Amino acid sequence: MEIQRGGCSCGHVRYDISVPPLALYLCHCTNCQRRTGSAFGMTMHIPSSGYSVTQGEVVNIGNDKLGTFVCSQCSSWVYNESSKSGVISFPPGTLDDTSRLKPQANVWTRSAQPWVVMDPALDNYEEQPRPWTELYPADWAERCEMEAS
Repeated sequence: MEIQRGGCSCGHVRYDISVPPLALYLCHCTNCQRRTGSAFGMTMHIPSSGYSVTQGEVVNIGNDKLGTFVCSQCSSWVYNESSKSGVISFPPGTLDDTSRLKPQANVWTRSAQPWVVMDPALDNYEEQPRPWTELYPADWAERCEMEAS
């Protein structure tokens, strides 16, 4: 896979992604609406072994179970990492090239703004999939293990 690059709002932090995504979805929960100041947030999941910060410093403002890493300069969300899953989640709008992004699902649609039109071709969930791996390809565990070795 071609390496994809991205960074935070101020350019202090830069990252590389060397693996294909496990999932890309739009989240309509009220937390994402507040965090983004928009109608929804967009999140991508990838195996953690395929994500590397190549420049700058990130600070963990999360906890032991879920690290939330932000730029040390502008506080932009850079990524989340679960201590158990081996999966990174991050805002794909921070990629340098967003032209290939294609969401596969909408989650928390019950909180969606009434004027948002849901694409019927996507998977639409009133809340969130339980577990999140429901959105992942069938070989996701093997992909995470292969990427780690």
